[in-house]
Amino acid sequence: MNRACKNYTLVEILVTLAIVGILLGISLPAYQKIFKGNAVDAVARNIGSSLTLARSKAITSRNYVAVLFPDDESSDWVNFKTYKQPFRMIRMCYVTKDSSASPTTYEFKSWVPGNEWIIFPETTSAYITTGHSSSPPTPPAPPLVKKVQIPDKSNPSTTVEFDIKAVIFNPYGSIEYSGGDSIIIRALEAVYQQTSANAPPLEPNLSTDNKLDYEIFKFTGSYEVQ
Repeated sequence: MNRACKNYTLVEILVTLAIVGILLGISLPAYQKIFKGNAVDAVARNIGSSLTLARSKAITSRNYVAVLFPDDESSDWVNFKTYKQPFRMIRMCYVTKDSSASPTTYEFKSWVPGNEWIIFPETTSAYITTGHSSSPPTPPAPPLVKKVQIPDKSNPSTTVEFDIKAVIFNPYGSIEYSGGDSIIIRALEAVYQQTSANAPPLEPNLSTDNKLDYEIFKFTGSYEVQ
């Protein structure tokens, strides 16, 4: 017995497509939030593993080891921004400490072998904020690693020197930070912006809804996620 096939009318098809479109519109923001949340989590994991490895290398090699966090305050920032993106990369290096200088200075010595730049997704950023301190009320700025050697954007065979903020571990496993109790590293959903090619960039477009803070304690070098 043959059954007649029912054809759908144009109105029914359009109604079905409209319902599908509404459902996609409702669900898409949730999927985007999950994706961005996973991206921030991935950045946080990279930061945590880099801090742990840097502290271990500082203790075992009896050297000062820094985890660099480039931002828009680095000298010659335009050159650096063209090479890679500030607020979106970290890397470990060995540094030398000059305690005779006032304040104490740290200078780039060499890259940690086998360690390259870790580049974060474009929708995320990470940077060192001012730390926590019970005295003085306003914590000092994080230490700088001076004369970090980066390939020149116009001539990769030569290098350009930068001063870059860093978390620096000493051979005892604690961090170098004058006056503060801890350093805060923030990983968050943010888009780096600038006004023009020759003007300093704007602050990151910060999103307070999706962020993770690493508090690194001065005397132990350990950290906790907030």
